[in-house]
Amino acid sequence: MSTGQRLKFWFAERFAMIVALLVLFYLFLPVLYTFVFSFNNYKKSNNQWNPEGSPTLDHWKNPFGPPGIKDALLTSLGVGAIATLVATVLGTLLAFALVRHDFRGKGAGNILVFVPMATPEIVLGASLLTIFVQGFNQVGLTLGFWTIVIAHIMFCLSFVVVTVKARLQSLDPRLEEAAVVLRHDAIPRWCCETARRWSGNEANTGTPRPGGGRVQGRRVSAWVGRDGKEFAAGY
Repeated sequence: MSTGQRLKFWFAERFAMIVALLVLFYLFLPVLYTFVFSFNNYKKSNNQWNPEGSPTLDHWKNPFGPPGIKDALLTSLGVGAIATLVATVLGTLLAFALVRHDFRGKGAGNILVFVPMATPEIVLGASLLTIFVQGFNQVGLTLGFWTIVIAHIMFCLSFVVVTVKARLQSLDPRLEEAAVVLRHDAIPRWCCETARRWSGNEANTGTPRPGGGRVQGRRVSAWVGRDGKEFAAGY
């Protein structure tokens, strides 16, 4: 095999990795630019490197010195924390409803979940601004911290629903039913079984036996799910 052919095969095998590295470099380039120019001894504008007195650590001695930096950081942390918590709770409940229950409008709900993900951010932002200014402003909700929180919750909600739906569809619903029957503390037991399954450690199962019994040193109770299939849950 010639050198050109070996080089061609080497490039073909690593093409995906090379493209991924180039994309990551492109995405992190603005962050790298900001970090490098934070050591620039600029006068008025920080868009050109000043060789006189650079690099310098003066800007890092008081990072919250410029007006508005501290308030912007605290606002971002607050919006992120509240939006993450609310979107996680609402998205998980919505995913459970779409996966575990049948109701009128379920198909439309599945489609509407993907709309915020498919809509360009500039269109979504303009639509929310119109709703806040022309709609919610009439009931006393003005533009500010809470309108930003609402917008972030709506944007994050779809990603939570899609992620949780994918996990729930691979989770055997008979585990939830067995957890309710085998334990009086149904909610903690269900959480334990769900976390064990999602982490990859499925519930220890054995050969189903009528009335229960012991298999491999563990207590096993037979359970018949809603689909009529029998399986054994060990604990």
